[in-house]
Amino acid sequence: MKRPSMDFKYMCVACDYNSYSIGNMKQHLRIHTGEKPFQCNSCSYQCAQSGSLTRHMRNVACRFCRAFLGNDSTKILDHCRSCSYMKRPSIDFKFMCVACDYNSYSIGNMKQHLRIHTGEKPFQCPHCSYVCNKYVCQHCKEWLEDSIEELMDHCKSCQAAFRPDKSFYYVCFQCDYHTYDRTALRRHTRSHVTCIHCNSFASADMNEIITHTKTCTAMPRADAFRCKFVCYKCDYHSYSIGRLKTHINVHLGQKPFVCPLCPFSAREKTVLNSHMKKTHP
Repeated sequence: MKRPSMDFKYMCVACDYNSYSIGNMKQHLRIHTGEKPFQCNSCSYQCAQSGSLTRHMRNVACRFCRAFLGNDSTKILDHCRSCSYMKRPSIDFKFMCVACDYNSYSIGNMKQHLRIHTGEKPFQCPHCSYVCNKYVCQHCKEWLEDSIEELMDHCKSCQAAFRPDKSFYYVCFQCDYHTYDRTALRRHTRSHVTCIHCNSFASADMNEIITHTKTCTAMPRADAFRCKFVCYKCDYHSYSIGRLKTHINVHLGQKPFVCPLCPFSAREKTVLNSHMKKTHP
């Protein structure tokens, strides 16, 4: 082989292609050999380049019934819950991933998981065109994973968060909320994770949440009367704004009714009244 310059380090034996990169040459030779080393885990699809497999994987096919689902996250999520070919040993298998062994009872967790397969990146930088499936800490401006547990770990370790005393053991990555209790933080952090129905709303303000539960067009409302309010974090629905507020407090981790005589607090006034009668008669 005649090599006019060092750029011709690798020259194809079957055509005029040449390259200095061994990786590029390996990829090129697959055209002649027909080798397809990249295979889909969900079907028989094979290809010569990893990029082609990535694009294919975003068009998800159910590994149980072989139905082609495309990359519509809503359609895929519905299939995770309704596919009759999936074996569900217990109630915990309410949602089963169409592409791997992951399962969950939570629709929010399944939506988050499916982004691995679809490549969906619903979060966009307000200053540029950058998009990702992560959040940004308001204290250190670091991009964070869309995972409750990893978000909580960051709330504990973020060096930029203001911590004047031990009650600031955990500082929320999106607001000034702080607590010493990891369970309370877990409940609160869920308020910042986007609406599971529209993927665009996130707030910890009760009034904003109530307005959204009434007006979000992506929420399923089988009955206009009974489903006047639909929870933005789960399938709970109610016609009563009072009952919905009590339910929302479960997700926010808030207990607005505080005992005046001890540290006890509750989500419902009836629970506080019962506490007062039993503990402070």
